[in-house]
Amino acid sequence: MKRRIRKMFLLFLLLPLLGAALSPVALKLNGKLIEDAPLLEKQGDLFIPLNYFSKLTSLQFTQRSNGDVLLFRDNIFIKFNVNSSTYFLNGKEFKWVTPPFSEKGELFIPYGTLLNFMNFQYSYDDEDKILTLASGGYDVSLSYLQNRQKVDFAEGKISYNLPFFWQRLSPNSFSAQTSEMKIDVESSPLGEKSLDEAMKERLAQKHLEDFTKKAPRQLFVEGKPIITQGYTKKEDQGFYYYGYSYFTLENRLVETSFYTHSSSLNSVLKLEEEILLSTQFNAYSIDDMEEHYVELAPFFAMQMTLEEALYSNMLVDNILHFKGKIHPTVKELQATVKRGKRRFNYTFPTEEGHFDAEIPIPFGLGFHSLSITMNPSSTEEILDSPLIFNEDEHLILKVSLLNTSLDEGLYLSYSDLVLTEDDHIRKISALVKDRSFDYTKAEVLLTLLKENFTTGGSDEPHIALEDKALSKKSAALIYAALLRSSGVPTKVLSNKSQSIYGVEILSNGLWHIVDPYNFLLDQEPPSKYMSLPQEHFGKNPQYYDY
Repeated sequence: MKRRIRKMFLLFLLLPLLGAALSPVALKLNGKLIEDAPLLEKQGDLFIPLNYFSKLTSLQFTQRSNGDVLLFRDNIFIKFNVNSSTYFLNGKEFKWVTPPFSEKGELFIPYGTLLNFMNFQYSYDDEDKILTLASGGYDVSLSYLQNRQKVDFAEGKISYNLPFFWQRLSPNSFSAQTSEMKIDVESSPLGEKSLDEAMKERLAQKHLEDFTKKAPRQLFVEGKPIITQGYTKKEDQGFYYYGYSYFTLENRLVETSFYTHSSSLNSVLKLEEEILLSTQFNAYSIDDMEEHYVELAPFFAMQMTLEEALYSNMLVDNILHFKGKIHPTVKELQATVKRGKRRFNYTFPTEEGHFDAEIPIPFGLGFHSLSITMNPSSTEEILDSPLIFNEDEHLILKVSLLNTSLDEGLYLSYSDLVLTEDDHIRKISALVKDRSFDYTKAEVLLTLLKENFTTGGSDEPHIALEDKALSKKSAALIYAALLRSSGVPTKVLSNKSQSIYGVEILSNGLWHIVDPYNFLLDQEPPSKYMSLPQEHFGKNPQYYDY
């Protein structure tokens, strides 16, 4: 009774500070009650403080000066503004039941929005006001609860499934949130040595005089033996454990080093075994949206360097600046950007091994997958034997990105078919002066299209530009290139049978349909072929991700 009275008295003291609609809530994480956790209940909903929760769970979180809040972990990406009742989850629009709010400089967000997508096991005791969370990220003995991520190690040409909360320290090293748990992978030529000989040679180089040597263990993955030698040292706070695992691949010795400090040695050995049993060999590339880091193995083989590093789930606003060097025999690179079923291809040149490109990341809010590939002949000229990748033997780099802009940059971008960077396109579009609305630019460019091109040409825009003769399709593509080069957002569309092609332009917040090819055939003014009704392209027009 005294305890309940004391709780009620404390609550009575806090309410004037929190406001009548707010109640404090306790937090229990992996069985441990966390003191002074600033969780709050408001209008029957439970709210989590973002700054506090970010530090507690590795939730990546940033707040921009315009009020936009961006947060993500694993495969969730949430964007919202405190002044709006709308939020976006992986690009889809939702309405808050009870919106986020600020209290004493801390930003609070409804707990269900996060926890339902973060692989936590959680429950909320409404009577005692306690939120209980279970996460493998903080207790190695709970590894079975952890969501795993497939991570590739370029040095060893292998992949492991690691707990999701581990972070990449270098291309071949991962660590838990603290330095007390870490995994490294190294690879060295095997030569004429056997696995046992090479293993003994490597272990002799370790400085483990104060450690107790455990009996070696052997696992088999895809019929390949993996031998592990462990070392332990007991201290008052638990065990230090160093585990060294070895196998051979392509006449190389692959060494995996596993370091940790834990109160449960059995749990550590179980986790190490789980990781080793997840080994995939010859892993060069990563599956779409499973991983969010740069794939490096063939990247090194092509002597590629980047001026700016690419990071896990790096934030972009419709454009990724991609600058660096590669082997000089590589004359061009292709970027493939995907989101769901949507795909965008962008080819950019290299000059004596140097490249500097702005790659469109065009499909609105959320995760995008970016792959960089090269001309098939490049690998044949440089390498004695071709590299074999999981997806494409010409893939050299793969990464995931988070587009944080609501605008679709696709409508202003260059592509293999919308040639905004062609010299002739630039020369014509430069004749258009800055005007009040993009509609006026589009009208002037339609006239310039007729002055510079005739009809009866190829569907291929490169050929049409050279011949200065346009087909129905190339007329739409060349006109779209002129528009985008002048800063006018443009879509390319056709009717269902592809007998008519045209464009849609965005001006003053409205989309307007234009038919450039029929304007070239006719003697009527441009205005007759602008702002056409939707029926001009039938009931179900087709739009193209050019």
